[in-house]
Amino acid sequence: MSGLRGEGGERPEVAERIDEIGTAPDPGAHGRPGDDAGSSVAGDDSPVMVATTEGRPDLVVTEESRDAARRQAAMLADVEHRPGIPKPDPVIVVDKVRRSFGGLVAVDVEHVEFQRGVITALIGPNGAGKTTFFNLLTGFDRPDTGTWSLNGRALARVPSYRVARLGMVRTFQLTKALSRLTVMENMLLGGAAQRGEHFLAALLPGLWRKQENLMEARAQVLLERFMLHNKAPDFAGTLSGGQRKLLEMARALMVEPTVVMLDEPMAGVNPALTQSLLGHVKDLRDQGMTVLFVEHDMDVVADISDWVVVMAQGGIIAEGPPQVIMRNREVIDAYLGAQHDEDDAPASGGPPPAARTSAAAATAAEARPGAVRAEAAVRDTEERA
Repeated sequence: MSGLRGEGGERPEVAERIDEIGTAPDPGAHGRPGDDAGSSVAGDDSPVMVATTEGRPDLVVTEESRDAARRQAAMLADVEHRPGIPKPDPVIVVDKVRRSFGGLVAVDVEHVEFQRGVITALIGPNGAGKTTFFNLLTGFDRPDTGTWSLNGRALARVPSYRVARLGMVRTFQLTKALSRLTVMENMLLGGAAQRGEHFLAALLPGLWRKQENLMEARAQVLLERFMLHNKAPDFAGTLSGGQRKLLEMARALMVEPTVVMLDEPMAGVNPALTQSLLGHVKDLRDQGMTVLFVEHDMDVVADISDWVVVMAQGGIIAEGPPQVIMRNREVIDAYLGAQHDEDDAPASGGPPPAARTSAAAATAAEARPGAVRAEAAVRDTEERA
């Protein structure tokens, strides 16, 4: 990685570009044809840092992009609510993916598709295989069998760094910030196809200085969006858990992805930051990206997701919009156990069904830490219905 500061110290050109970012993009600011997939660098003659991926304006939310997101979500209105159902415009297609560890089958997905340009929640009880499924799709692990594709391109056996270059990035349950680098340095590490990353080229600043200026400008804009701009010179190790989540999400956007996969983005986050994170996730969709996220908090799922995919024991057991999934008996059973409220009438001298259901929920919550919020949301939905 090349230096953070130019020889002259201050960078007025960076400040000028930052002021311009967020305005309507110039069509001439697109990345050059033939640039490496996932490159976050606009052409050298680009007046602003608004490189694009497949014609999508980067870092800009417009009414047109919001309308496009609504149209993509509206396509799901006529989709049947069953596992493995084809989608009108899938960006990811998964077939017969299986991963086992010894005698334990962690993932066994027959078929699932993820709609382009919407927010899809991947939920399920602890141990359902959600994170392992993420690892497989993004190249951090290899399946025993199966195929999957991104925009029609097969990704089986493609390493994780190439998956990122193709436009599919992810975050982790445990943040991966490099604590002894500054926040800005962490951001710049996310940029792809940096010319100064080669030994000989690094000795010739003229080859990479302009590109680095653009990258730093982009990183500054992202830090401002995630309210971390005042932390740019601080070591990442000094950030709180919630701020590290924000940093990881911002760094993922440095590669200008088309698909963003978030593994429990709200876990361990201060409630004061939760709404901010939710807003950022919605903005990703409104900018034209596809968002796939793992979450246990059903209030969060109901708030931001357009579609929900449910995993249990490694397989897909249900699909549908949030309001449908929350009433799905198979989903409730996966979280709480199939026998938790089978009896409709109270036993002699026993508590009423609602009390027994609540007691079963409490017992299951102790056994499954992620289940308590799901059951509360399910009960609230059923009472309203």
